[in-house]
Amino acid sequence: MRYSLLNRFQGTFIGSLIGVNIGHTSPLHPWWLFLSQAITKRLTQKGKLSPEDWSAITGEQSFFTNTNNCELPNTGEIVLGTLPLIVFFHDAPSLLREQLHCLVVK
Repeated sequence: MRYSLLNRFQGTFIGSLIGVNIGHTSPLHPWWLFLSQAITKRLTQKGKLSPEDWSAITGEQSFFTNTNNCELPNTGEIVLGTLPLIVFFHDAPSLLREQLHCLVVK
């Protein structure tokens, strides 16, 4: 049985949340979830992210410091935070690279 593209995308997001919460007894409020929500909001409004958008997003919260123990996030957390962007540009690797470049340069 084949699933629709929408169901696959929804499964990606649900799977990421389930994966993070496995093994934790207390509810988590990870910083990357706020980053994902901010990216999703900007993508639905504009269809892309400009360097100014990245500055506004990263200025809203302290995304690059972990509030629990003041450590830098690991690569997995950054990937989870940018998951909406990765899924949005999944069929255009050059556009995805361009969008992620602004985050890396920041």
